[in-house]
Amino acid sequence: MFDPKNDTQWLGGVIEIKSVSTDAINEGTEIHRIAHFLGKDIDYILVVKKIIKGKQLSTESIKSPFPMKVDYLVEDVEGKQSEEGLPYSIVSIKIEGQSKGYLMFIDRLLTLMVSHNVRGDLMKLKQILEKTDEQDTY
Repeated sequence: MFDPKNDTQWLGGVIEIKSVSTDAINEGTEIHRIAHFLGKDIDYILVVKKIIKGKQLSTESIKSPFPMKVDYLVEDVEGKQSEEGLPYSIVSIKIEGQSKGYLMFIDRLLTLMVSHNVRGDLMKLKQILEKTDEQDTY
């Protein structure tokens, strides 16, 4: 989740990671993505503003058709464990953006579409993280 090189595996709209400016993700790292949204490819670059390893990744667009901020957050829930006895966490994605041009007229619809896509991305991430290798299960 905190390695942009994995984005195409779990972020539904991201079709290509063009580059990441450094191997280790730190504040200032630039992430160049191409995503597909509303029938168009969107080429944009995010810069990491804050990172707390395994807990939070905050980014902001520096090149994009519209300004946006994206935050990934993992919060551990104290006293709660999964059926397997593993720690229980809540994962969230917060996206802030401002529509420009013709998109301003459908801003509410865009909000609903992005929210729907984020829920799908989180479900896909959950499936990946909870996936067990059937070969190891006898």
